[in-house]
Amino acid sequence: MLTQSVAFGSFHNPVKIFFRPGALSELPGVFQAGEVPLIVTDPGIERAGILDRVCRVLDEAGFRYAVFARVESDPSIETVEAAAAFYREKGCGPVIGLGGGSSMDAAKAVAVVVSTGENIRAFRKGPIASPVVPLVAIPTTAGTGSEVTGVMVVSDLQEKVKMVLRGPSLFPKVGILDATLLEGIPSRVAAATGSDAFVHAIEAYLSRKATAVTDALALEAVRLLASNIRRVVADSRDISSLHAMQMGSCMAGLAFSNAGLGLVHALAHPVGAFYHVPHGICCGMFLQPVLRFNLPVCAEKLSQMAVPLGLEAGRENAFSGAKRVIGNLAEIFDEIGIPGNLREMGIPDFQVNDAMLDDAMGAVPRSLNARESTREDLRALFEAVK
Repeated sequence: MLTQSVAFGSFHNPVKIFFRPGALSELPGVFQAGEVPLIVTDPGIERAGILDRVCRVLDEAGFRYAVFARVESDPSIETVEAAAAFYREKGCGPVIGLGGGSSMDAAKAVAVVVSTGENIRAFRKGPIASPVVPLVAIPTTAGTGSEVTGVMVVSDLQEKVKMVLRGPSLFPKVGILDATLLEGIPSRVAAATGSDAFVHAIEAYLSRKATAVTDALALEAVRLLASNIRRVVADSRDISSLHAMQMGSCMAGLAFSNAGLGLVHALAHPVGAFYHVPHGICCGMFLQPVLRFNLPVCAEKLSQMAVPLGLEAGRENAFSGAKRVIGNLAEIFDEIGIPGNLREMGIPDFQVNDAMLDDAMGAVPRSLNARESTREDLRALFEAVK
């Protein structure tokens, strides 16, 4: 029974974070004179004019730089290799990840490849500890928390698997949280990335490795996200709400980078790899069935999320309070447009296969989930979003 977090333990995060509207102005001070950073980003960031803003800051400071703006959603090994070749061709130094989780993951992978000379597949079996070139993360969504985590996800298209790679070398040197870069974010992107941040906070809070420190971060993340996600999805020009969302996402990242995640992520990655469902959407779909599955072992702790969610503290028992929390989360996710199942995503022929089950069974987040699970439990949870 998961009733409280570990009172003793450790907490680690080596990232220096700048967090304020206008924080992009700090970027030139991160680099040494003569360094040539590579900006790794995606075509959407380029079209939105955000890349131009970053380039302007570097231009005004007299820095040379190179730009690789071909990152796709769920970056592939092939894209990472292409970016690494471009890095070498241009004689770059530090790497800047500019964008959502895909761009920051690609930037981390590029730093590893150019520093070690290895294909990214070489790191599937263990943590990445080899020194890498300095990384700077500039998120343009409020979702992944990648600016403060030692984790990246790279798609192996041949094997149809999302490789979740970890290691101390994957922590950025600096994270720059500038809410003005999120201004005008499309509603569907704000909803999907906000869903991901919410799940990060909730799974870190319910993790077997949760501590008093990670709980404090996770619950404050829940408060910030619950108070602002509807407003941001409805109006992405509200800088105050965008900043609160970005801080909530970052705090959730700080929490899960120490406490880990749970079954939602163990299930979402294989579905995303096989059916190309956006990660935040996939996490949002799995949250309800996973919370119901976990309820018998974490009702007391889950019920304590009521106040951060903005609900009145109830006098009911823990089980009833936890069900009220689960119901409120369902309302939030429905209101921001997260589908309840894959049919609503236009995927009527979803089939659970052995590769997906193998992936979920072997996933680190499964081992940290509040409740233990069998292969048949996972099959039932996959089927719950059919």
